[in-house]
This record gives sequence, structure tokens and C-alpha cells, in this order.
Amino acid sequence: MDKLTFLISEITYWTIIAIVFIGLIFISSLTLQKWLKKKDKLITKRMEMVTSVVLTVLFIGIYFAFQEQFTLKVFEGDLVVTDERTEQVEVEQARVISTENPMVIYHLYTLGFYDRFKIAEGTEFELQVSIQMIDFVGLYDQFEEGDYQLQDGAFHFAAYYSEEILPYIEEMYVYLLEQGYEQTTLLTTLEQNLVEQFPKQEITLSYIE
Repeated sequence: MDKLTFLISEITYWTIIAIVFIGLIFISSLTLQKWLKKKDKLITKRMEMVTSVVLTVLFIGIYFAFQEQFTLKVFEGDLVVTDERTEQVEVEQARVISTENPMVIYHLYTLGFYDRFKIAEGTEFELQVSIQMIDFVGLYDQFEEGDYQLQDGAFHFAAYYSEEILPYIEEMYVYLLEQGYEQTTLLTTLEQNLVEQFPKQEITLSYIE
């Protein structure tokens, strides 16, 4: 299947769904009636009503299957990311229709990610961590593997930070401290290591006294 991803407004989405839904019911009813006439079957009002109900239930089921498999709901400011491109949502609500597995970055995380914590060993200082993304597409491989994929199609940035970035910061901080680095020099050296370890993110560290 070709990789196709479309981002459309909520109004446009429901307009298309309504037109397709009504069109399918009309065409299916017409086709069924013609088939019954060819078979010399008497078409009653009751038969027409039952046919319409059955077709409606059928197409509602098809719609929910389509929605589950091929659509995501996104909001203004969110990023929709595939392995090739990134697109920002510019309307209040929108839908992603895709044959791919698009990744959604919540608007909050496009503005940056912040945390503060105290190193468990050897220091009374608190550290503040600031993360700005340089390349969201760089996270897509991990997302597609299912490591940090939420049910709504979003990238679980908090889990990614807790499992990938934070342990590295804590480990390297303690290591550099044991090597005799002073506070300011230690953070500068640690930030340089972070650039090499996480090139898709710009990570800044500072002390909170």
C-alpha cells in the first residue's frame, strides 16, 4: 500500500464522511432494488425500510473500522510526523487520514520539555533540564517500533525522557563528579556529551540552588 497522509479540518472531515455515507447508502439501495426486480421479487415498504436499516448499520460498522485503522484526532499546535515530513496543525481541531503510522507530538512538547531533579548521589544541588527538539522526524523510528507510542497516536515524550535521557544524565553526572570535575565545568562537559548522545535534541542543564 502506498504511503499517504492527509491533514484536514474537522468540518471538512465530517462533510466528506456525510457525503460518502449518504452516497453509499443510496447507491447500495438502488443496486439492491434493481437486483430484486430482476429476480421478480415484490419490493414492499417494509422491505425498503429493513434494507435501509441493514445498510446503515453495515456502513456505520465500516466507518468505525476505518476510523480506528486510518484516522487520528489532533489539535491546534500539534505536529504530525512521518518518516519523511512534519506538518503542524493550524486549526482548532483536525483529522489525520493516513495509510502510514503517523506520530503526533503534542503542542506542549513542541514548546520544549522541562524537568528538575536532584542527583541521588554526592550532591545537594538540584538540576534543571531544558530540552528543545531539533528534529522530530529523528524520533519516528523509535515511535514506529512501538517503544513510546500512546493509544491516540502521540509520542510518549515523558516516558522517552525518563527512560533514555534522564538515566544518562544521572549516570554521567556522577561519573564526572567522581573524576573531579568542578560544578560549572561538569555541566559544560555533560552538555557536550549529551550533544553526541542525543543529536536530535538540544539539552541545556543548569543548577537550582
